[in-house]
Amino acid sequence: MSLLSNTVSQGAFWMVNKKLARHLESNDAALLLADLIARREFFMERDSLDSEGGFFALSESIEEDLNLTKESRQKLTKHLESEGF
Repeated sequence: MSLLSNTVSQGAFWMVNKKLARHLESNDAALLLADLIARREFFMERDSLDSEGGFFALSESIEEDLNLTKESRQKLTKHLESEGF
């Protein structure tokens, strides 16, 4: 794909719920949660969730896709867990 196609395609944008970001007090935490939900939906559509409804994603892939460092992803994951996600 061309740079232009990659820049303006639907997959080039993130959608984050503003109320959720305010609740979590973190745009990055809301972005991580939105990404995890999208990944789960991807596997669900392909009937590829495990028996407990989970899926596998490499932390490096998440970090690269969301432009996060390992440390920030770990911190955000703990934050989401503390919020019950």
